[in-house]
Amino acid sequence: MKEEVIINKMFKKMTNLKNKDILVINESLLYLNSKKTTAWYQISKNLRAVKSAIQEINDSKEDILKNMSKKDKEGNVIYKGEGDSKTVVFENEKAADEKWKSMLEDSAPKIDWYMFSAEKFGNVELDAIAIEPLIDVCLVED
Repeated sequence: MKEEVIINKMFKKMTNLKNKDILVINESLLYLNSKKTTAWYQISKNLRAVKSAIQEINDSKEDILKNMSKKDKEGNVIYKGEGDSKTVVFENEKAADEKWKSMLEDSAPKIDWYMFSAEKFGNVELDAIAIEPLIDVCLVED
């Protein structure tokens, strides 16, 4: 259950979010950022707010790659496949997968979300599935 604390009319601090929630919310914000809306300021404020949490997640991912991947004689990560199907080879793939899944389930840091109304999108056509993660986090009805 998500718990929220209203700081003021413009900001809301969400608690009980997990790292996996932050990744999905970030993707939704990036999707909105690619659209021509008048909500550019609100989107930017939220992208800035989530930036450090995303960096922590990326650092954890890099740590897993650095410490759990197979390396060649020069210490470079070994990959299998090519192009878009290129993947890292791990010493113990199951352990690396469990570590990643565990990190995704960890509690995310508390973030002050900048609240904004769906009315800011005007007549811009949006994908409902892409913006759904923002509902009740930073996107509200007027």
